[in-house]
Amino acid sequence: MISSRYSIMIFVLIALLGYESISQERDGEPCNSVSHRLIQPFLGIWEEYEIETNGEQTFIGTLSVSLGANGCSLLQRFTSPDSTFSYTTMGFVNTGSGIWEETYIFSNGHVANYQWIIDSGDIIQRRVGGSRKIDYLHQLRFTEVTKSDYVVIQERSDDGGRTWKRTERTYIKRIGD
Repeated sequence: MISSRYSIMIFVLIALLGYESISQERDGEPCNSVSHRLIQPFLGIWEEYEIETNGEQTFIGTLSVSLGANGCSLLQRFTSPDSTFSYTTMGFVNTGSGIWEETYIFSNGHVANYQWIIDSGDIIQRRVGGSRKIDYLHQLRFTEVTKSDYVVIQERSDDGGRTWKRTERTYIKRIGD
């Protein structure tokens, strides 16, 4: 008797959740908010070049950026030219905050958590945690974004985010969709 009651409750719960999911999709496309569209310019296959202080560029690897789960998840894969360094990320829009959250998993076993925000017209990925403790704030500033390329500036703050110092610049060029 008890198992049949639970079976009925589980069936009703599944039916209700399924209905809610279907009704949300009818009201509008899932995962098509302004927050979801924030990462659209970065989808594709890219080559990354570190910009040296003298302006020379050194090829550092290939990046693939795609969406999954009907546009609800972000997946990035980076590999260095000699395959000695790589990372994979998984991101999603937090429905409570409306902010993209992304976790990087590096080939050395470390993990870093970032949130995507807008700051002075640039898109920022701000580090909010990770497996390696750091005593400063770290962020990636996506700037000069076009369909064919963009620049990422790594920034560091030692005063709680009041001022930021550029630590590295990377030029990223599209090589495929």
